[in-house]
Amino acid sequence: MKQHANVTPKLFVTAAIDAAKERGARSVESEHLLLAIAERADPPLRSALADLGLDPGSLDRLLREERARSLSAAGVQPLPTWALGSVPRIDRPHWGASTRSALVRAGRIARQSGRRRMEGADIVLAIAAAEFGTVPRVLALAEVTRDSIELRLRAA
Repeated sequence: MKQHANVTPKLFVTAAIDAAKERGARSVESEHLLLAIAERADPPLRSALADLGLDPGSLDRLLREERARSLSAAGVQPLPTWALGSVPRIDRPHWGASTRSALVRAGRIARQSGRRRMEGADIVLAIAAAEFGTVPRVLALAEVTRDSIELRLRAA
């Protein structure tokens, strides 16, 4: 999947920082990067994600559901949606381990494909390759597998 020159990994990273800040997160994690790509990618990649049920609105809903389930599993009573909101951060969040790992994996995916620069689809595949964390739980809630993501992105 070829992306347009104006949609770069830097755009996704900047948007992921904004998404983390808006959600009051201390760190920029792979879920913020996936949200940024779902919102800002070129139409073919956005459409592929939407076909999988991973459009921005669905991702936001799935992230809220995953958070409520995780809290419940820890013995914390689910809170109303308004109570889960957070005040946007003013300072810049730091890089989370899941984002760093995803970007390293995306670079490898690009190089294995014979490209020097990673593209949005590489980042999505790298995020989906994670075995642990928020995004794998969100993908499980959405009943989306890594294989289905790869097949859909290859078809786009």
